[in-house]
Amino acid sequence: LQTNGGRDLTLWQQFLAFADAFPRGTFFRDNSLHSLVYNTLGHVRWLFGDGFAVNEVYVSRVVLIVMGFLGLLYLWRFVQREQLAMITPDRSTGSPLLRIGLQRGNRSTARNAVMGHVMDALALALIASPVVWEHHYLLAMPIVIWGVAQSRNERQLWRIALSAFLIFVLPTFDVYPFSYHRLAGLLLLMATLEPMQLAQSTFDVSRLRLNYHETGQSVL
Repeated sequence: LQTNGGRDLTLWQQFLAFADAFPRGTFFRDNSLHSLVYNTLGHVRWLFGDGFAVNEVYVSRVVLIVMGFLGLLYLWRFVQREQLAMITPDRSTGSPLLRIGLQRGNRSTARNAVMGHVMDALALALIASPVVWEHHYLLAMPIVIWGVAQSRNERQLWRIALSAFLIFVLPTFDVYPFSYHRLAGLLLLMATLEPMQLAQSTFDVSRLRLNYHETGQSVL
């Protein structure tokens, strides 16, 4: 109604103008990627003197490059989960033979793939946000719960526990670079929940024989 049936784009123009002018954090306790890059460049200036000036343009470029890399990593993890979701164990022989079909292997692997995509998106949103205070990291709680449910060995559980401690338990303080413990915990958590790591904890992926329904070919 406020856009007059889509004919008045003033609100959208104001939204885009505000999105570009959204305040970006510079405090140590702000565990955003922007704050980390800004303060890291600030310490580089402290080392090299006033000849190195912290420019918001440089900060934005570094953040954009890092986010581009993380976006590609998200897509890679997305593809890995989709591939693993199409794998179904051959229960007739009891061997590590897997069959890959055109459809996902079973409902549980399909649900795990979708949940993995959602958890990665939550983590990426926390990293990409220009300002992330401690209460925003409550969004990481579903990731920790899902990670515990997906863990298959004691090592993974300990890493998830350490991540949870860094994110939720350790109090806020202002000491660079240790103030970014929540961001570090989130990155450790996502590294622990890497799709192939979770798969290898269940079966040895490197030694599986793959059988394609369509061609009948086997791949060692």
